[in-house]
Amino acid sequence: MTLRAPVSFQLALLVATACAPQLIDSESTSSSSAGRSPNTPSGGAGSAGTPGVVSGAPSSHRDGDGGAIAAGGTGSISGAGNGSGGVAGSSPDDGIVTCDETPLDAPPGPPLVNGATLGSGVCAGKTLDQVIQAVVALRPDLASITRIYDVNKSTYPGSFIYAFQKTDGGFAIVFMRGTDPDGVVDVCVDGCSKKEYWYFETDASCGVVAVGHYLRPPFANDCIPVDQRPLWGRPATPPPAAYCGANVAAEDVSGTYDVAACGNHTPCDVTGKGELIPVLQKLRMIIAQDPGNLAIGTVTFVDSGLPELDNTPIPVGFTRRGFTGKLSFSNLPAVCPWQRDVTVNYDFERATPSSLDVRIGGTPDCAQPDQYCKGFLGVKLGPSPAK
Repeated sequence: MTLRAPVSFQLALLVATACAPQLIDSESTSSSSAGRSPNTPSGGAGSAGTPGVVSGAPSSHRDGDGGAIAAGGTGSISGAGNGSGGVAGSSPDDGIVTCDETPLDAPPGPPLVNGATLGSGVCAGKTLDQVIQAVVALRPDLASITRIYDVNKSTYPGSFIYAFQKTDGGFAIVFMRGTDPDGVVDVCVDGCSKKEYWYFETDASCGVVAVGHYLRPPFANDCIPVDQRPLWGRPATPPPAAYCGANVAAEDVSGTYDVAACGNHTPCDVTGKGELIPVLQKLRMIIAQDPGNLAIGTVTFVDSGLPELDNTPIPVGFTRRGFTGKLSFSNLPAVCPWQRDVTVNYDFERATPSSLDVRIGGTPDCAQPDQYCKGFLGVKLGPSPAK
């Protein structure tokens, strides 16, 4: 059965990047799917099958910055058609489409910004300030760090305390010390060149326990010592391959996977004012690695309902349990130009974001070669069952 989201439902959801769990009505009509990226026309009879040069090679992913995708009727990003821009998308099966999930480095509870906040359960009657002072008693060298971080307040960079309420009523606390390029600590007027983190949490008796430390090496290309592990998203967890001694060899992940696709679609519009339509559906992804060299292979999407995407092998490079790649089509030079770029990256380890981008652009009507159409599809790809 086709998995689709009605246009009315889509237009009520104009939150392109918030792919919270949503139940898709499989009986409704008109949904979008696919990725975000370069230029390729939409148009009259245009489709991904337009003859042209094909080039593709593994490349690292960058977020798209707009792009093109032709207006179209049902089932095509770029075909002519009389739809309002909604692109029909199919799915291997029906059910709940969700791209968001609890991050591997999620905080243990909601953030706290007020030192007077009372604990409960194991820390009933104790305030956040009291627990912070217990941390300072344990680590007097951190006493100069006093500001509790509040994302809603504009504040100068420097040192902060990140605090969270644990589910048992206790607290989890991160002390972050910022140092500026001149070696001045705690206040970084021109930004912090060094950030060091210490992690603490309360135990079953509300006592303070040190649970970790993180300091990234000063140079971006330096590997991270294996004993340096961020906690609770402060800062974001580095990719596993960034650690010293990490095995970066490609693993065998060949197979067929159903992944959630959440994002947005802007139909092709020669005025440049295309409507933003949310995308919420599933995609079937077929991974084929070279048996003699697992670092190279292809990924093919099928059953998406998008001719520009379906059944087109995209060359990708593999590292550990992930891949990235790009495929480009162009019929230039041509009177009616047609271009399309597809960029995809996927990480089964969830250390980096996964996404699929398709950008198209060109002349929708060869009788009016001065008109150029642009649009795009861009989706975040949700988790796939582990192989």
